[in-house]
Amino acid sequence: MATSNILDTLPERVDVIVIGGGLIGTLILRFLSRFKIQVALLEKEIDLAMGVTKGNGGVVHPGHAVKPETLKGKLNARGCLMYDRICRELDVPFARPGMLMCALTDEQASELKVYYEYGLKNGVPGMELLNQEQVRAIEPNISPEVKAGLFLPSAGMVNPMTLTVALAENAVKNGAYVCRATEVISFRKERDRIAGVVTNRGEIKAKYVINAAGLFAEHIARMAHEEVNFKINFRKGEQWILDKEFGKLVYHHVYPLPTATTKGIVLCPTIDGNVYVGPNAHWVQDMEDVSTTKMGQEEVFREASRLIPEARSNMAITGYAGIRPVAHHEDFIIEPSPFVPNLLNVAGIQSPGLGAGPAIAEYAVRQLERMGCPLEEKPDFDPFRESIPHFVSLPHYDQNNLIFHDQSWGRVICRCENVTEAEIREAIRRPVGAKTVDGIKIRTRAGMGRCQGGFCRSRVLKILAEELGIPLEQVTKKGHGSEFVICGTKDLRRTEGLKNAV
Repeated sequence: MATSNILDTLPERVDVIVIGGGLIGTLILRFLSRFKIQVALLEKEIDLAMGVTKGNGGVVHPGHAVKPETLKGKLNARGCLMYDRICRELDVPFARPGMLMCALTDEQASELKVYYEYGLKNGVPGMELLNQEQVRAIEPNISPEVKAGLFLPSAGMVNPMTLTVALAENAVKNGAYVCRATEVISFRKERDRIAGVVTNRGEIKAKYVINAAGLFAEHIARMAHEEVNFKINFRKGEQWILDKEFGKLVYHHVYPLPTATTKGIVLCPTIDGNVYVGPNAHWVQDMEDVSTTKMGQEEVFREASRLIPEARSNMAITGYAGIRPVAHHEDFIIEPSPFVPNLLNVAGIQSPGLGAGPAIAEYAVRQLERMGCPLEEKPDFDPFRESIPHFVSLPHYDQNNLIFHDQSWGRVICRCENVTEAEIREAIRRPVGAKTVDGIKIRTRAGMGRCQGGFCRSRVLKILAEELGIPLEQVTKKGHGSEFVICGTKDLRRTEGLKNAV
């Protein structure tokens, strides 16, 4: 089932274009796909979730740590409580382990009441102030220095990359377009309105444009008009993933009290059975600097050990960094451009952007309707999507049945995460399918385990080449410039090939 064309279909004309293929862009796209309009999403990278979403730790914040009078405060708790239904419809793993905000001093213990009051005003359910003994009862590895805690049972966890892909698949099922490797170059305007979006693959005519471009939101807004009414700054966070061997280090999302710029360095269980530690927070100028540092690692584990003394850097199997798009006033921006009447800016979506995400999409669509876009619901909208079966989790009867019909279900490619050949091929063949090694990782977790792809990478490369109908040297990690196999002399293949594989 190979294909020689790895580019998504580009429509000539749609009603609404969404720019940005991260979690927020795909949430908006899926929400819009329930209406009788034609919608397309444009993403400049070769796959979805490669920007801000890729650096997200997966914590669905409950809504207690944001001021009630802000847009964050209005949307966070509502968005958090929408996850059960969305993840059930899309067959995406989701859980609510709860969050424990910890006070390390008597003064901080008094401050917990402030966040309790924020939570009440924002509509956060089930909160409880805990004393030291109660904290230790639910988190046995907590530091004896912790004096008190605020427990928030509605806090959830999800894999944001998995969710992004699921949202896109369901939107496409309902008639939307997803166009990856499609970079916005300029806008064609008639008077003061956008009439067409010019991309590296051609122009698409559109009546409305939603700017959900994450780190590039200000750039896109300036492309539409030389003046903008917001500023995006960049805050970098380094974070680490612990081996599943240490998956019981914490049972809840364990947080310190937040500061003016960050919710602090935290320890959280992930939906996939690891523990996430981080992030730190430092202002940067380069929005594409996602390098990790020894200094950053030391900072993260030093602060984490104040809450969980057993946390150590040698427990980690990998580290990564993400950049947060921070608006000048630290709040979400979800409003029409004052200069371009058919452009809706959805910008500055940093923490708690994941928790608020479904409510952000809902709010953005209401704004679009106020801008004049007619929204009539489809009677045949299908909210459901089935995930790729994870073979190792299936009952033996189902495993045997799958292997009987297709033996590739019984061939394990990734030993760390127990991912089979059939799962990888299915990830490529699906609508909005994987085109790269990273695309396989976010859809199946092949390469995300203890050896970080050391065993399975060569096998994944071979399957990608076969399914996409391309030479092995054209298979990439994350798009052009990240090839694994280099043609040339023997020495060049050895040195450059290894360098690109790191």
